[in-house]
Amino acid sequence: MKQAFPKHQFLDIHSHLSPEEGVFRLRNFFLSEKPAYPASLGYHPMHIRGDWKVSFLKNAAKFSDSEVLLIGECGFDKRYAQYFTEQSQAFEWQLQLALELQKPMVLHMVKGWGQLNAVLAKFEELPHLLVHGFRAKLPLAHQLLQRGFYLSFGEALLRDNHLQQCFAQTPIDRIFLETDEANIDIKQLYQTAATLLKLNVSDLQGQIWENFERLLG
Repeated sequence: MKQAFPKHQFLDIHSHLSPEEGVFRLRNFFLSEKPAYPASLGYHPMHIRGDWKVSFLKNAAKFSDSEVLLIGECGFDKRYAQYFTEQSQAFEWQLQLALELQKPMVLHMVKGWGQLNAVLAKFEELPHLLVHGFRAKLPLAHQLLQRGFYLSFGEALLRDNHLQQCFAQTPIDRIFLETDEANIDIKQLYQTAATLLKLNVSDLQGQIWENFERLLG
């Protein structure tokens, strides 16, 4: 049965903050944590080391939890490039789980796009993919959008003129908004986004809920 969501609330697609009244917040949990309330769960690349498989196998059953709506954040982080091989393996395992469980993925990308493409090329079918905290340039956004990715924008949208221009040119049916770790008011982010798109806030809310239902597929 299709899940009913509180569409009068503001959807925060990716956050490490506590619950907030009037906000449907998908809290991100690390793999070692126990997911509670609607959540995403994943093996963050900054936690992946040589012994990552032990931890993964120990916690893999958590991905099937009904509270886990999205798998991630997972992906590639160049700040830990010495573990790119392990990051690739862990991402591939999580992608396979996402396909088996029919859940979308939340991607954490700090560089590493070549590594991402190498893994994706191994699969004939892909889950829905959402890049969280997107702040790259428009050409990369276009490449990702052409491949069916969704893009989530966070606190940087409030102040980065180049990102605002990129956001304004992103198809409205591919966008999400998030707080991540930033202590910001998600309503302010919606207001800024609505202004950039020349929409009223309630219309933007409705569109993002439509996007969410499509993301969950």
